[in-house]
This record gives sequence, structure tokens and C-alpha cells, in this order.
Amino acid sequence: MIRARACALSFALSALTVACSSAWASVDLIAIGQLSGNGADRSDATAAPLENGAPGNLLGGLGSGLAYAGCDTFLAVPDRGPNAIAYNKAIDDTASYINRFQTLNLRLEAGGKGDALPYTLNPTLADTTLLHAR
Repeated sequence: MIRARACALSFALSALTVACSSAWASVDLIAIGQLSGNGADRSDATAAPLENGAPGNLLGGLGSGLAYAGCDTFLAVPDRGPNAIAYNKAIDDTASYINRFQTLNLRLEAGGKGDALPYTLNPTLADTTLLHAR
């Protein structure tokens, strides 16, 4: 059985500060938040274990792509799902993981006076969309 990595999904938001009087810009870290990769995503249809024993709906790591979808909503795609074990050479020994994207809400809240950063990021998993056809 494959050991689950300590995969905490970390998001860091940066603000782009542009000075009107000059042609330079700086990127500043304004918040950090986490969403555990060890939990399940919102797809009950893929909850059964994969060939390597990992749950088919393991949230895992996100970060191959992150797209802004308006307000505090973002779309995120995983790398490619859990690692596979050799089980069928005819299909390149990949796991039967169904590709998907996750809909995340990344909400910023003002930090406290003693906080190192001005905001706290509170990510939540809103939805999972499977990418498959019959």
C-alpha cells in the first residue's frame, strides 16, 4: 500500500504593487492558508480505492494549474492523481484515476495586530468536477 505523503495544500497570495510614477512593480506576500491533501474531494462516484490502494477521491496535491474564476472562486487541477503500481501494461500501468478539477473558495480575512502578514487565507473546497465521457 502506498503511504500517503504529508501533503498539505498551501496557498500563498501575493499583491502586485505598482507605483504610478515609475515603471517598477513589486510582489508582496499578503497571506498564507492551507487545505489538507489527505481529505476526500467532493466526488462520491470515485470513492472506491484505486489499484494502488489510495482512495479514488483523495484530494491530494493541487498546483499544476490554478485559475481565477471571479470573486473568491478559483479552479485548480491536480498533477495527475496518485502514483500507480504495475497492473496492466496495455494501458501504460497508470491508475484508473479519473482526471478532475476542483472549485475552491479562497477568502481573505484581515489578520490580527500581532500577525506577521496582513491577511489570513481561508481556503475551502466547494466542488469537484470529473473530466470524463462514457
